[in-house]
Amino acid sequence: MAKTTKIHPVKRLLQKVHKFGNKTFFDPKDFISRDEWKYQADDFSAELKVLDRKVLYSIYKGYLEKDHVDAIFRISMQVHENGYLDHSDYYQVSDFSQATGGAWTARLKFIRLLRKTYSAFRPPQKIIIVGSSGIVTTTLKMLQQKMDTPMLFVADLDQALAWIRKWSSSAIPGGPASPPDGPPNREDPYKKYADEIMDFIGSFTWDTRGSKMNEIAESHPFKPVFDAVNLIKLDIDSLLKERTLTQLQLMEKEEHYRGLFQYSGDAIVLADENGIIDCNEAAVKIFKAREKEDLIGLLPWDLAPPTQPDGTDSQLVVRENWAKVLEKGIFRIEWLLRRFDGEIFPSEVVLTMLEMGGKVVIQAVARDITERKKAEAEIQKAREEAEFANNAKSQFLANMSHEIRTPLNGILGMTDLLLMNEPTGEQRDRLMDIKYSGQSLMDIINEILDFSRIEAGKISLEYIPFKISEVVQRVVRMLTVKAHEKNLALSVSVDPDIPGIVAGDPVRIRQVLINLIDNAVKFTDKGEVLLSIKKKSETGRDVTLEFSTADTGVGIAPDKLDSLFKKFSQVDNSTTRLHGGTGLGLAIAQSLVRLMGGNIQVESTAGKGSRFFFEITLGKEIEQQAGAEAEVTSADNAAREETAPMAGNKGKLTVLLAEDHPINRKLVERFLTIKGWQVIHAENGREAILKFRENRGNVDIILMDIQMPEVDGYEAAVSIRRLEKEAEGDAGTGTGAGAGAGKAKRVPIIALTAHALVTYRDKSYSSGMDAYLTKPINPEKLYQLVYSLTSGTYAPQ
Repeated sequence: MAKTTKIHPVKRLLQKVHKFGNKTFFDPKDFISRDEWKYQADDFSAELKVLDRKVLYSIYKGYLEKDHVDAIFRISMQVHENGYLDHSDYYQVSDFSQATGGAWTARLKFIRLLRKTYSAFRPPQKIIIVGSSGIVTTTLKMLQQKMDTPMLFVADLDQALAWIRKWSSSAIPGGPASPPDGPPNREDPYKKYADEIMDFIGSFTWDTRGSKMNEIAESHPFKPVFDAVNLIKLDIDSLLKERTLTQLQLMEKEEHYRGLFQYSGDAIVLADENGIIDCNEAAVKIFKAREKEDLIGLLPWDLAPPTQPDGTDSQLVVRENWAKVLEKGIFRIEWLLRRFDGEIFPSEVVLTMLEMGGKVVIQAVARDITERKKAEAEIQKAREEAEFANNAKSQFLANMSHEIRTPLNGILGMTDLLLMNEPTGEQRDRLMDIKYSGQSLMDIINEILDFSRIEAGKISLEYIPFKISEVVQRVVRMLTVKAHEKNLALSVSVDPDIPGIVAGDPVRIRQVLINLIDNAVKFTDKGEVLLSIKKKSETGRDVTLEFSTADTGVGIAPDKLDSLFKKFSQVDNSTTRLHGGTGLGLAIAQSLVRLMGGNIQVESTAGKGSRFFFEITLGKEIEQQAGAEAEVTSADNAAREETAPMAGNKGKLTVLLAEDHPINRKLVERFLTIKGWQVIHAENGREAILKFRENRGNVDIILMDIQMPEVDGYEAAVSIRRLEKEAEGDAGTGTGAGAGAGKAKRVPIIALTAHALVTYRDKSYSSGMDAYLTKPINPEKLYQLVYSLTSGTYAPQ
């Protein structure tokens, strides 16, 4: 009786087949599969199965990317490590029937990891590729050149298993008894050439440029194909090289940026519309966070107080600035930030729009400017203190001027009154000495005030038309007597080519020339003083003139020239005692010339004389005015007032005199009564308002001291103008005291003050006054003002 072999039920199950006609198929249930042997991505999937510990079956679907390779080999390692394969004798079947290709980087990584697996667990006997498409087959055949294991291409899994049964001594369930017949013995030459090309392409080494062409004979019928493929290889090499270099450059830039990002001393924050996505260590420190993660996800306004210094909502500021940086690309702001411990600090933030990974982000570089703000505050405080000190100095000088001018006004005024009484010869000489000394004291005060205004930057230049000849005449008229007293010749030379009318500041030019000529006369004992004015150049719009004064005086030693224009300085102390002066004259003149765009220079020889000269550019009047018209447009009103004829007795004027100082009040009253004018007294501003109201309609002109007790001159002038306006309204409506009188008369007001600063003059005008007369009062100027104001011919300065 034949021996019967008992088959294990499981093995019998594995050998179970389904027969259809004369062909046999395997049963998929014969394969072992696990859920952890499967991998699924969006456009790619892989699954591994094992059959009888002899076959490792891999199924790939879709396009293989580099990121998929790691997952595939993680699954493969599980199969190999857990003993599901007989590593002494197994076969690998890979099904690429539903694969569409693979990236170059994925193919290289696939081969590298496949080799790593084979080195750890021993390679299979053979690799069988099932059902691959043309492009996949070509790819695999090129990879075959890099593999030591034989590779076979078949149509389906049945053929793969049939070949394995043929090679293996073990019975594999299912499948036909033998593999399909192979190709005929005769060799197809085109198949041979195709294999040669595939072998050639597969032999490419991407670490070496080009390929080995030594084995391809020139007579080979496909030599042009090999040459073309080699050319393609060279082009690909170049592209790969460029790509590699680009990648290296990008890596270097990224490393450089990362270094700047990480090691910058300023806080750097990257944010998108959802909040902060990254920051550097400096940001962690500046905001006093524990770690970067504390900042990630926060919105920008979370790192700021609710409102900014101007009261604007911080969230609104952030949204506005976000829109601005998206529009401009970069934007800089200063605003307040808040640390994690609640401390608020000022910062300077530069916002920049960047594109990262195809997404727009905003980079904010924030710098803590707390110390800078403290320094700025200290500088501002120092500036304010300096300005306060400067204002205090100006106020002190103004008060000093007022206090000195008030008694000086009495001295000079009383002297003028005594001179009007026809004193004897000796009495007249003494009175003139008093007047000269008082005037010298006044000159010193004026120089100090001028220099104070220059230092404070409160002197501005006028730009008006005037005649050079008039300026020269007035300067010479003022200094001729002084020159004749020393028996000096005072000569003038004016270039005839100088335009008749120029534009500039005639008052300041006259002040400089007076200073220079006065100095020349002062330091010259014999000989002459020459004033010269020459034209240096001329254009269609302006003319440059050189002004110079030359004398035959004591001269200046070369080592003393540098000290000439320094304030409170003279060549030596003896000159102060011998010739007098404050040492401010030349410093003031130099400052005024520089304001006009020039610079005073000096040429001097000790014992022989000196020459001071400067150049300034003046405008030209295209349509020159003539005679009286030019006289009216000249701004040098003060000079005209000095030389204008006295106004005689202009009727019986009634003058309201508001003056609190008894001597000054007595003095001015005497000046007025000499002319036969009636005077109404007021000792302060309040009384002046009452006297004006009581004598409304009878007062022809008002002389108003601006510094009086109870109500000062400014307030009194404002009140008087208000009373006039009310009277004008009453006259128009037919009511009140002025009814029926027609338009109310506007009474001229002259400000009387010991203050000589421009600010007081301007304040007088803005208070409603019409003219400004500084003390000590020159009776000639007083009469001229009264005459011009009451006759309606006064031209305000």
